[in-house]
Amino acid sequence: RLNYSRSLMLLQWRFLVFPILWAGIVALLCGLPGSGFPNLSLWSLLTFDKAAHAFVYALFTFLWSSGLRKQYLLPGLQHKAIRYAFIGGVAYGILIELLQGFVFTERSMEFNDVIANSAGALIGIGIFRLIYPAPLPPQI
Repeated sequence: RLNYSRSLMLLQWRFLVFPILWAGIVALLCGLPGSGFPNLSLWSLLTFDKAAHAFVYALFTFLWSSGLRKQYLLPGLQHKAIRYAFIGGVAYGILIELLQGFVFTERSMEFNDVIANSAGALIGIGIFRLIYPAPLPPQI
């Protein structure tokens, strides 16, 4: 039988399930060999590729903002959810690009992808602010 505080802590993890799963999906997709993707023309690849990066990181940052805001086990993370989600999204994007450059096979590191990832993270924060406009009351 779990005690009350332990069950409360386990209950709080439910808010982070989707952000953690999405982070795993992003890492998996970014680690696939480049030859596994459809061969498109150069112009459509550049347009689609950067839009895909922005979408993926917009969703990443939105999910982390939502998850961190809804949990209340760590109030510091709850009250600064947007800041931590944005910093985490940008850092994760940089980490994935470094992994593509040095670890994953048939992948390359691109600075423009970091820009697209960061723009997507900013878009995710904007969407989060549209859906949840009211800030939390200050910590006591």
